[in-house]
Amino acid sequence: MPTRVGKLPDYPFTSRWFSDSAGTRHYLDEGPRDAPPVLMLHGNPTWSYFWRHLVIGLRERYRCVVPDMAGMGLSSRTAEPFTVGGFQARADRIEALVTHLTVKHQAPERGWTVVVHDWSGPVGLRWASWHAERIARIIVCNTVAFPWPEGHRLYWGLKFIHASALAAWISYRHNLFALGITHQGVTSRMPRQVRAAYLAPYRRRSDRRAIEKFVRAIPRKAGDMGWETLHELGRDLTALRNKPTLLCWGMQDPVFNDQVLDGWMRRLPHAQVRLFPHAGHLLLDDVPHQVTNDVLAFLAVTAASAAGAGAS
Repeated sequence: MPTRVGKLPDYPFTSRWFSDSAGTRHYLDEGPRDAPPVLMLHGNPTWSYFWRHLVIGLRERYRCVVPDMAGMGLSSRTAEPFTVGGFQARADRIEALVTHLTVKHQAPERGWTVVVHDWSGPVGLRWASWHAERIARIIVCNTVAFPWPEGHRLYWGLKFIHASALAAWISYRHNLFALGITHQGVTSRMPRQVRAAYLAPYRRRSDRRAIEKFVRAIPRKAGDMGWETLHELGRDLTALRNKPTLLCWGMQDPVFNDQVLDGWMRRLPHAQVRLFPHAGHLLLDDVPHQVTNDVLAFLAVTAASAAGAGAS
């Protein structure tokens, strides 16, 4: 069954549901039906709540589609294993949702802007690269979709869960990974009610399985299972090199540091870059208005090229 939560701060949205082989998935579909679609994809351990400020800022002029990944957020829990190869399975589920919206809810086939953060980067950009003709623009926020740069220091939460089965169990039992990112993913103290909202879908231990599986599936170095998948993802980016691109980056991120940002700038040299010196990993919590304004400006100045891809 899907997970339920009560009223949440800054989340005045209508929940929608879509069922497929992965179960029942929760998503938002905010804004005019005939407006250019913007697909926002969350990472781990967040959910659609992460995008709340951007949805509020965009929904008057854009159709904001914001799913919760299978097993996460308000989507139903799934018993299926998650591996790095599962990035493809999750990309397939994005395709299933977009097809559902296109066939049954008047969404366009082309002209999609894709916005990714954290570990939705490999998922969303794999989908986008395989359907490049449908993509108008991409927006990349503190993520990676290629092998870790040499010398990159892995976030302690990832290292802890990878350390042993016992460490992973402790994190799972006490929800440490989600708790950690709500403290260390921001540069200013997160309000208590906002932290509670982030954690709400993961209150029960049985609701946290996808978080730990997702973390355990992330390769850390050459030789790990899935390392070659990251190489494949990096190569897939060539299909998106000519798409208008915005990089929004919180510079105080303990997960994805400056080396990762440099990797993006090398791979997507045409991208517009907006750096936020005082923002952390959850940059939309630290500087929501600045990020929203930059996204709105980017969407406006790229409207002509997006119109050629079926948006405006």
